[in-house]
Formats: sequence, C-alpha cells, structure tokens
Amino acid sequence: HTPQDHAAEQHADSAHRHGAHATIERTVDVAVVGGSAAGLAAALQLARQRRSVVVIDSGEPRNAPAAHMHSYLGHEGRPPADFLRIAREEVRSYGVEVLRGCVTDVTRDETGLRAALTGGHVVRARRVVAATGQVDELPDVPGLADHWGGAVIHCPFCHGYEARDGRIVALVTSPMGLHPLPLLRQLTADLTVLIHAGVDTDEPQLQTLRDAGVTVVVQPAAAVVSDAAGGLRGIRLSDGSEIAADTILASNSSSYASRLMIDEVEHPVARLHHHVVGTLQHRVQRIRLFTQGHPHGGCPVHILICRRADGQRRCR
Repeated sequence: HTPQDHAAEQHADSAHRHGAHATIERTVDVAVVGGSAAGLAAALQLARQRRSVVVIDSGEPRNAPAAHMHSYLGHEGRPPADFLRIAREEVRSYGVEVLRGCVTDVTRDETGLRAALTGGHVVRARRVVAATGQVDELPDVPGLADHWGGAVIHCPFCHGYEARDGRIVALVTSPMGLHPLPLLRQLTADLTVLIHAGVDTDEPQLQTLRDAGVTVVVQPAAAVVSDAAGGLRGIRLSDGSEIAADTILASNSSSYASRLMIDEVEHPVARLHHHVVGTLQHRVQRIRLFTQGHPHGGCPVHILICRRADGQRRCR
C-alpha cells in the first residue's frame, strides 16, 4: 500500500462523503465490488496471481451491528471492524488499492468494462467481481431492529453461545424459522417459540417441541419491548400480554446481492445454486453467482463471477 494509494483512497472517500467534484480514474485487471470478507479474499487471491486489483467498498458490511465475530477460526471474538482492518492491510501488502465508494453502473466499451462510482470516479477493468454480500430483512415487528446485532440474533452458530442459559424467544415468521429450533434446546432450558405468522398450527414439529417441554405460543407479536435502560425486556403480544426475553432469535430473511437483481436457478451438474441476472439477462452475456453448501441454511459463501458484460446495470 503505497503513499499514492493511501492518498487516492482518502480522495475517493472524501468525494464519496462530501460530493467533491475532483475525480480519479484507475485501469486494472480486476475491479472487486464489495470490500468485506468475500471481496477482500477474492482480491488477495487475484493479487497473489500478479493481477492488478481495485476494491470498491461502500463501508456498509452486513455484520456491522455486531460487536464481535464468532465461529470464524483464527478470529474468534474479534470486532468486525478490526477484522476488516487486518484484511485490508493484507491485500494492500500485495498492491491492492481499496477505494471507498459505491458502484452505480457497469458498462462495456471498446477498452473493456467501465465501473462508474459515486462522485464521478471511474475504474476500468478486464473483469468485475461482485461481492456485495447479503442484505438482512427483519420481520416487521416494531422495536425489533433497535436490538439487531445485540439481543436480537439470527443464527445460533454465530451468536447462540452468548445467549446460553438465558431466556430465548424464537420469533418464527416462516417455515424456515423452525429449522434452528432443535439447536436452541441445547443452549437453554428456558426456550419459548413464538409463532408470529407463516406456520400452520398443526405443524408436527410444534407438537414435538411441546412434548419436549418447550413453550409454544401461537399469536402475533405486537412489539419488542425495551427496559428503562434501553435493554431488551421482551415481546408484547397482540392480546397485550408479554413474554420476557434476554435474547430473540429472529427468523429473518436475506437476499444476496439483491441490488444486482439476481434470480436463483438450479445448478445443472452440482450441489450448488447459481444465479443469473433477471431483467438484465439479454444484456449481460454470462454472469453466475455460486453459493457453496445449502442455499437456504447456515451461512453460505457467495461468489459472483462476471465474465462478459455487454450492457449496463445498476448495482451497489
């Protein structure tokens, strides 16, 4: 990471935040859109193959609300911002430039791919890797978002251990919300399953939970309630009653790279799913998003490989 690279990053960051009119332009082998773990990992491998790389990052990582990372070997308990600092230092040691900004569109011209950034900056590249990650979509329950990343979690693997032996309420809003419930029984004896919506009351798994001594409540949640200090107190139901909670497991949904308008289709030969750009299918010759592992469970890894782009698109 040269002094010139640092100056360029500060320049782009300042323009991104303050709308400055001076612009920069870079020409590289690969532009990586998204500067969290996936994007930086891609940049590291490309740089080690002696490719010139620019990473464009909006500074909005998915795990920003969380105070610490968990179940990431070698970085257990590390603050996410600290992890990103280390990762950026690693990629910069191979000459990768990290720019702060958002990509507004990608077009093809006679020189290759042209990524336009906020502030009027331009990155020209032979290839573009989109690593924009996922966007969490929480259930529409007032007060829930106030505790997101703290007392409201979405994954027993990521933050379940920190909720152990406490009062856990699983807020279920779809059949997928039933999937992690057996894991919660290992974490606490004080488990309540609240069926807010989206699950039939005669679902066999609910009776299995009742038989195991788990409290199952079928009633809409009216609001998440905080105590006087701002901490989580519980969930108020539609009938006015309240369930006390130290932790809420929210059955949130997430969309990967939703701003790129990507639709999921079955992979033809492997236990993977790939994604094609829907409304841009006729303008983008070959764009594939591969997800490792089960596409609807756990925390899959998402990689988008842009091989040939003949049109333009809006992306972030």
